[in-house]
Amino acid sequence: MEILRAEKLARLAWLVHGFSTRRGGFSRAYGGGALNLGFTKQDSPKAVERNRAAFLKELKAVDKRGRPWPLVTLRQVHSATIHHITRAPKERPAGDGLITDQPGLLLAVQTADCLPVVVVDPEHRSVGVFHAGWRGTLARIVEKGVGEMRRRFKSDPRRMQAAIGPGIQKCCYEVSEELRDQFESQFAYAGELFDMVFESD
Repeated sequence: MEILRAEKLARLAWLVHGFSTRRGGFSRAYGGGALNLGFTKQDSPKAVERNRAAFLKELKAVDKRGRPWPLVTLRQVHSATIHHITRAPKERPAGDGLITDQPGLLLAVQTADCLPVVVVDPEHRSVGVFHAGWRGTLARIVEKGVGEMRRRFKSDPRRMQAAIGPGIQKCCYEVSEELRDQFESQFAYAGELFDMVFESD
């Protein structure tokens, strides 16, 4: 199993974090032996549950008895909706961001092309995780998440740390001119995000 960790966040002894890859799982879908953590039509629920248990164990997100911490996930809808989590909910809330200052909870977002973003307040030991697709990014989900952490936990944005996990690169993802225009109207650095490609046909 391969877990990617942000170097700065790994220095925080109290924080458990990691970005999964497809390696080292039990799913037969997606090429066999895949670490699929999402419940999909292509994969069996038992394989996904087994993958999740193995991932949590590898993360060391377990209590003193070896039981995995509660895993809090979302029904992601490409929004800027953020939920403050104080305990594991019975049902997955709809949205694309989670924040907490409660120890022993593991917050997770699932991505394919989109970017997973982790924001940490080392001083107040609070954490936010965000599913940042293009819709959420345009809706400022990470900025709103930082604002929620400031409001709820008194987090100081100047002292917060962030990590962006793996996602699709601009070389491999085509967007419309309208979408590019939306980014250019909101972000001064938008020109760095897009390359124009002209095809002879």
